[in-house]
Amino acid sequence: MYVLSRLNEYQTASNLDNTFNKGRKFPCQSKKFNQAKGSLKEGFGKLTGDTKTQAEGTAEKVASKVKEVAEDAKGAVEGAIAGVKNIIKKDEE
Repeated sequence: MYVLSRLNEYQTASNLDNTFNKGRKFPCQSKKFNQAKGSLKEGFGKLTGDTKTQAEGTAEKVASKVKEVAEDAKGAVEGAIAGVKNIIKKDEE
């Protein structure tokens, strides 16, 4: 659990850094971090036989991955919309 508490401290410090960087976030940093934290928690649960910790780790990992995929899909849709707008704009000229 020491490792997990240190990871939480690092994540808090990372969030403070983002605050001081005028809200600029590093898109993959927190998602990948949460995936890694979930994997560690899951592995720790397996190692100690703690099914609750293992399940929490699995849930954190999966939730972070779902968020990452959803944001990627959002970016793809926004890009497609921008492309269509450009085509329409060129046709109007």
